[in-house]
Amino acid sequence: MQTLWNDLRYGARILLKRPTLSAIAIIALALSIGANTAIFSAINTLLLRPLPVKDIDRLVFSIALREGFDPFGSSFLEYAAYRDRSHSFVSSGVATQRSFNLIGQGEPEHVRGATVMADYLTTLGVKPVLGRVFSAEEDHPGGPPTALISYALWQRRFGGSPIVLGQSLNLDGTTCR
Repeated sequence: MQTLWNDLRYGARILLKRPTLSAIAIIALALSIGANTAIFSAINTLLLRPLPVKDIDRLVFSIALREGFDPFGSSFLEYAAYRDRSHSFVSSGVATQRSFNLIGQGEPEHVRGATVMADYLTTLGVKPVLGRVFSAEEDHPGGPPTALISYALWQRRFGGSPIVLGQSLNLDGTTCR
């Protein structure tokens, strides 16, 4: 125990003798620890922790590879042909990421979202906190435009109020329910 105490006193004397060098060393250690923590947190969130979906081990992600096209973009016709000819899957869903301009009920806001097929959320086993998932009647060209908002948007824009159910949203000039 005496050796540890002597080492601590010696270290403190050296640090006080050269304050600039000590400050540089402490800042370098702090930055290194901070960067290491950030990288581990990102890896833990993205790779190690499973996604919060039902039957994650049975989930399949497909990519359509075509020369000269976005490898992650598939047309609805490709998806429909794949879905109708598949006998191996219980359900399937497709989503295309996009951005929307949310107009009305406060300041206009640019929000990220997705255009999804009705069975997308049920395939993932995800249910909304309030309301319902999309119905089959809404899942065809000319069907009524319907929107499902994220929990974060619900809290930020609508204060978490359940009154938002059934209200209309204006997304890119289209009125959605």
